[in-house]
Amino acid sequence: MTHSEMQPLAHLLQMLARSATGTAFQRAVEQAEAAGTHADLIDSIRQVSIQQQIATRRESLRRLLYDTATEMTAIRDVESILKAIVRRTRSLLASDMAYLSLNDHVQGETFIRMADGVVTQAYRSIRMPLGTGVLGRVATGSAPVQTVDYLSDTSISRIPDIDTAVAAEGVKSIMGVPLVVSGRVIGALLVANRYEHMFSPEDVSLVESMGSHAAVALQNARIFSELTDELSAARAELIESRATGAQQEAAVALTTRCLTDLADGGELPDLLRTLNEVLGAEIAVADHREHLLAGSDDLFRLWRSSTSAEGAVTARPIMVRDEQIGTLLTTAGPTVTDPVLDRAAAFIAISITHEHSLTNAQLHHESELIDDLLGKDLRVTAEIEQRLERHDLRPDQQMSVLVVDFGAGGRLRGLFELRRMYVSQALVSAHADHVCVITTQPDARDRAETMRQRLLELGLHTTVGVSEPATDVTRLRQAHHEAHLIVDALHRLGRQDVVADRAGLGGVGLLLGVTDAELSDEIVQRALGPVLEYDSSRGTALVSTLAVFVDENLASAETARRLGVHPNTLRQRLNRVDALLGSSWRTPGCLTELYLALRIAQLRGLAESPH
Repeated sequence: MTHSEMQPLAHLLQMLARSATGTAFQRAVEQAEAAGTHADLIDSIRQVSIQQQIATRRESLRRLLYDTATEMTAIRDVESILKAIVRRTRSLLASDMAYLSLNDHVQGETFIRMADGVVTQAYRSIRMPLGTGVLGRVATGSAPVQTVDYLSDTSISRIPDIDTAVAAEGVKSIMGVPLVVSGRVIGALLVANRYEHMFSPEDVSLVESMGSHAAVALQNARIFSELTDELSAARAELIESRATGAQQEAAVALTTRCLTDLADGGELPDLLRTLNEVLGAEIAVADHREHLLAGSDDLFRLWRSSTSAEGAVTARPIMVRDEQIGTLLTTAGPTVTDPVLDRAAAFIAISITHEHSLTNAQLHHESELIDDLLGKDLRVTAEIEQRLERHDLRPDQQMSVLVVDFGAGGRLRGLFELRRMYVSQALVSAHADHVCVITTQPDARDRAETMRQRLLELGLHTTVGVSEPATDVTRLRQAHHEAHLIVDALHRLGRQDVVADRAGLGGVGLLLGVTDAELSDEIVQRALGPVLEYDSSRGTALVSTLAVFVDENLASAETARRLGVHPNTLRQRLNRVDALLGSSWRTPGCLTELYLALRIAQLRGLAESPH
């Protein structure tokens, strides 16, 4: 190819490197074709360009989604939340309209509460029986639903009045997802276009993510609004009251200070300090499992020792609607009366509910980030760097991966406990069938052991695999695979309540992670069965002697020295092994299988390690 023929191709590759699209890129393609560039090469360049466009769009959409979730979490006004949800959802998919419905379970209907892009009043006023149309089906909470052309879709159960409203609005394609909070469907989030369109799986996933963020934010705002209105009304009554005295003044001061704390975004410890100052009493809060959530350790311990607590500790349930979410504990005092405690418990309920909502949103963000970091073909983009930076992490940092398996139960509780232990420079999230921790701590293995012991004190049993440090985020997928392999090996060895890494298990241990358990049993029995049975029945240690002997390359003198026995004693033990296994066990072929069997036995605790 001549220099003049190479120039159009070089220009096209430069355009590709700059991620150029549209008319400029198409013109470069045409110039390369005219210069005789091979058609297969041009097709390959086109495919790369398309993949770049998809990746760029995905990155921009993900950034917009994260910004949206952050914005909504900060809003506490229900009306503002609703407007933000539909506006951002419409923007995410560039759809003609977006709308949100709330369920009226008494009437068995769902109704459009907020819309963006809808023109007609009839469409904005739609009330749909649950289970009918796209809106009614989505709002039942079963799954996302979509239609390419609503009015011609025979699979949809329709209502004539609704069809009229849809026709007047000119709606064709519709797609929606349910809004779910704590397992309860509260409504639906939908997008629609005035043309036929099949929404892609990526579109559905985006709206599902948006719906997840929206449901948490909406529920948080609604509860905060309800409780704050109720408490503000109570404060107004107190101020207007002509009653005086220390108790009444304490109630007014409590209400004023607590409302200020909440409005300023104060967290539960800040609120408890305020209560301590206003009431002049020690304060503690226990969660619904009777674990200390915040406040005085001494007061909490006194409450748990029920005999000592009689008369010294006052306990008040912390309620949200009809559910007890915790217990407020205080010491006695002149201002600690039932009305004051009820009010304090209500403020704490607001704080806990708000923190739970924020935690759920953070969990969702961390879960998405971990999924991306452990996915195939990770590209370190500016968006990935920004998301890591929010957790004080950098792409070029060394990080270890912990796979924490909670067995049959306790994973949800364990997840929250782990988040308390790994509060900085770490990511913690449920992933597949376990909890995944990504941490920059240099001594990850030792810290994981401390973590395991603390979880065990809480009654949580764990099996933990710790990877070798990954040199940067692009190697986290491999590190996660290694940690998962270690956990699988520990399970096959029948071990739990243990932390292990590759150095602890060795190559044989890791091999067990991908080896059938029956096969490893067969290896041990075939090579060591008679010796194991002999040790078990007579209380001897022939297997441990064999392990040292093999580790010392069959050197009798070194073996006797390490075991601390006379060479004649060692010879007698080895003669016994000969009688049990036959003298062929010393041949190279048999030694290989014997070494493997010994290592498996050591990992299972059937024999002591020679090291």
